[in-house]
Amino acid sequence: VAAMAATDRMARPTRLAARGMGDVNEVKNKRKRAEVLRKLKRKRDAEKKQEKTKRQRELKEKGLPLPEPQTIESMRTMDCTFVSADDPDLRLDQSQDEFEDLLSRDEAPSVLITTCPKPSKTTHLFVKELENVLPYSIYKRRKETTLITQVMDYANEAGHTAVVVVNEDSKEVNGLTVIHLPAGPTACFKLSNLRLSREIVGHGKALKTSPELILNNFKTRLGHRISRSLQSLFHQFPKCHNRQVATFHNQRDFLFFRH
Repeated sequence: VAAMAATDRMARPTRLAARGMGDVNEVKNKRKRAEVLRKLKRKRDAEKKQEKTKRQRELKEKGLPLPEPQTIESMRTMDCTFVSADDPDLRLDQSQDEFEDLLSRDEAPSVLITTCPKPSKTTHLFVKELENVLPYSIYKRRKETTLITQVMDYANEAGHTAVVVVNEDSKEVNGLTVIHLPAGPTACFKLSNLRLSREIVGHGKALKTSPELILNNFKTRLGHRISRSLQSLFHQFPKCHNRQVATFHNQRDFLFFRH
């Protein structure tokens, strides 16, 4: 029976063996097997990259355009939810919404930044990054006994135009709540894949001036409203000589931000 089992195991090829990468199942140690798999994956990715580079070189030599990458966003078809920026109904709605006064005035917005009670060190580092993105913001540490309604009353009396609340869970920043004053609206965002400037190799130092704002791919009616909500947090006076840029890229209801 043992001889038959050994023969059956040898005759059963694995997926990697069929690709000419060797039989990984012969490695009994779990860690060694995982290491072999990582090496094989890196080798396979390198071969695919070389083949792609070769195809692109051949197309350039023939004078043919390179094929566009097929992504979920590029293959998305237009539907009834898409609205152009020059749509008359959209322009009428925007002229009467809550952000029209903020976006039409010359004064800079005043944003109050606060956190959940007893914030961790990670949250404090994120707030410092947020202050660099929003130079016209003020950070106020929130006490444990302070309710969010009390924060709203204080912000209204101080003349702030918006309140940004940073939330955390298990000492990790996981949410951002943007409350526009005096009568809303309120937008809640879930944060993921957060990387601070200090974690990026060769990062530049943020300036104390207002960054140029780039809003990309906000095509639906809800997307236009979210873009105006984010736009109202920044100064509307253009300063194209600045080297600091804040980018919001919308892709399938996920907002990718970088500054």
